Amino acid sequence: MRKPQLKFTPFTILIDQREKLPYSFSGLDPEKRIVLTRYAYIKTGDYTILGCENEIMIERKTLQDLFFTLGQRRKQFKNEFRRMSEATFAAVIVEASRKEILNPSAFHDDWRSQLHPHSVIGTMESWSLFFSNVHWFLCDNREGGEKTTFNLLRKFWETKEKEKAKAA
Repeated sequence: MRKPQLKFTPFTILIDQREKLPYSFSGLDPEKRIVLTRYAYIKTGDYTILGCENEIMIERKTLQDLFFTLGQRRKQFKNEFRRMSEATFAAVIVEASRKEILNPSAFHDDWRSQLHPHSVIGTMESWSLFFSNVHWFLCDNREGGEKTTFNLLRKFWETKEKEKAKAA
């Protein structure tokens, strides 16, 4: 009996080597292919596609990291946003809902942040205007963040391939 041949995604997802809780992307490809991943140093963002590092950048944030970054690391994160805005497409994946951002202590018993939730939402809204090609995605949870990240990377790759085919 012949073994079924394994199928792989036609692109490789780069994961920043500093990413603390990286997504595995297992079982997310709609065509049931194995998602190829590789760890690398990524200057801007946490996820990108091999060969497209300057074109697509995705930054992942947990709720706690979002508050910390917009509070204590605000200047550095704004600089990262500037770099992201130079990409063809960039996104910040937030593993939380708007409701959770506005009232984090209702969802997390041990919540400790001096940053007011309205300040977080206000920053997200104003930076959306100033950095219009950096998109915010509120994904409710980690699973939603992983699916959204994969789908954005996959659709970016497919669009790029269609554009190449048209040009040929």
